[in-house]
Amino acid sequence: MRQTPKPKQKIIYTEWAVANVFKDGVIELHKDLKLHKYRKLKKKILHHEMSHNFEKGFLYNFGIDFFDFVAADGLLQFMFKRPKTWIQMLPIYWIKSRGLIYDKNLILFYSIIAASILIIIKLFGG
Repeated sequence: MRQTPKPKQKIIYTEWAVANVFKDGVIELHKDLKLHKYRKLKKKILHHEMSHNFEKGFLYNFGIDFFDFVAADGLLQFMFKRPKTWIQMLPIYWIKSRGLIYDKNLILFYSIIAASILIIIKLFGG
């Protein structure tokens, strides 16, 4: 099934990150995803980003980010060759075009990891 952007959505190609979707309907994709050899990866990423729905709330979007595995389709290899895409892993960052960006899903994810490590240290540490 071919998926096209929702009427409010606009796709912009950038040199940083891999992909992001914003509440204003803008989807940002890395410019190299336009290359023919990445068409399958682009399709998967675009489907993932279009699955987000900010009206359904945080937990819905958290589920989209952490249970929809695009990485198995070559995402990590794509990112490894492009250091500017590594910004995708930061929970808070600043870009000139949008200012301060924060990803609530990554903030929660990293908080859970940090809390788990602290609990393990507390329980099993000296």
